[in-house]
Amino acid sequence: MRFWGYNPRTKHEEKEAHDRRYHPDFAKADGEETIEEVCRKANISEQTFYRWRRKYGRMEMADARRFKELENENSELKKMLADEMLKNRVLDEALKKKW
Repeated sequence: MRFWGYNPRTKHEEKEAHDRRYHPDFAKADGEETIEEVCRKANISEQTFYRWRRKYGRMEMADARRFKELENENSELKKMLADEMLKNRVLDEALKKKW
């Protein structure tokens, strides 16, 4: 049972739930099973299902994994760029002072 901000799952259970979300079982909602059944098995809401389906479309699992890796890499690069820009700003401010 989930409460506001409280998640009783362990890290291992979270990883399993995450892996389950990107599992090809979502393709079953095309005809073999209803969307409600697929969502219940994956422990997600229907809204999440439709959002992910809109985002990932009909990607293969390998494509979805690569897409996720690229998103993570992109976020890391953005953080690195922000750090470097901050360092440059600090150096510029330090050089503006008269010694």
